[in-house]
Amino acid sequence: MNISVILPYANPHVLDWVLQLKNIGISLNIGCVKSTQDFRPGYFQEYDDISDIKYFYKSKECRRDFERNLNKSDILISLGIFDKELVLLRRFCKSNVRLLILSEPFNPINSKRELFLRKAWSLLLRQLYHNINFYCIGGSDVKKYYYDDLLFRKSVYYNFGYFPQVRFTDPIYKMKGETLIIGYLGQLIYRKGVDKLLILIDQLKNRPNLDFEFLIAGDGSMKKKIIDEIRGDNRFKYIGLISERTNVESFLEGIDILLVPSHFDGWGAVVNEGVAKCCAIVSNYNVYAYRFISGLLGEKSENQCDVVEVTIELINNVDKLNDLKEKMYSIHKCIDPISVAQEFAKSLNLNYKSKVFTIL
Repeated sequence: MNISVILPYANPHVLDWVLQLKNIGISLNIGCVKSTQDFRPGYFQEYDDISDIKYFYKSKECRRDFERNLNKSDILISLGIFDKELVLLRRFCKSNVRLLILSEPFNPINSKRELFLRKAWSLLLRQLYHNINFYCIGGSDVKKYYYDDLLFRKSVYYNFGYFPQVRFTDPIYKMKGETLIIGYLGQLIYRKGVDKLLILIDQLKNRPNLDFEFLIAGDGSMKKKIIDEIRGDNRFKYIGLISERTNVESFLEGIDILLVPSHFDGWGAVVNEGVAKCCAIVSNYNVYAYRFISGLLGEKSENQCDVVEVTIELINNVDKLNDLKEKMYSIHKCIDPISVAQEFAKSLNLNYKSKVFTIL
């Protein structure tokens, strides 16, 4: 089988599992329109220099090479649907090419609904591509948007996600009386739930007898508020920005409770990273990575999580903490890029019933 992949940039959360498809006999033709630095300055530069990927911004020949190989592909994968490349590249594809869209949920905080224009674009794509299916990074909410609002009524929808490569480590279980390590890793901005983080810090500061260490890593517009809030209590430490992946993994290896209090996260790759380190993750239903993982555990978490209440409960209940660590250990193999690539390839057969990427 031959698959082409068109990405706005070399997104590691997609490429880490896509590149594994080569190891199961699939030929890949991958094109990246822009540099990672246009989207994530300071991060992922190493993904701009992977052999066999055609980087359009580096030379016109790279683009032409990608276009020449398109007519060999049975499947075209795109990250998102509102990309002019899908129109520009159509004439190079097979007439019966299958278009598979990886798509996040609509962001209610940073985005505006331009439904008329999006409906018109969707109609154009349905004229150009006659076989369009969706891998929903965010599950049923993504399906609802495309099926109800944009009228993709004949498509098949799969529950899906982002799956970066993260080195797995065995869980470190805690004994009663041991100091617990709480961690936050991410942007220090409102969307990431830093307001909830500040409430938690205030509550914990008022409990001097609780034995914990709270490590905060990140940068953003609310950094000063965090630094001011933790001043004077040695149980809290601000680490600063961690950009290198190896340093992220080292940070998470020591964390017992990982906080992901976002008001909205179209995915939230820190959840993948926390799972690989067997952290007990405190998150809520608006973080779609946690929603996906809860589904694998057979749990429904539609109610918003009280980050303060749950964190304090875990500090006081080591057995429950260790149980959550054990659950993360059990599901890591489902979201490892190698396992994802194998399951994705099987899902291309519409008769295959995946237990991980279920049809919505």
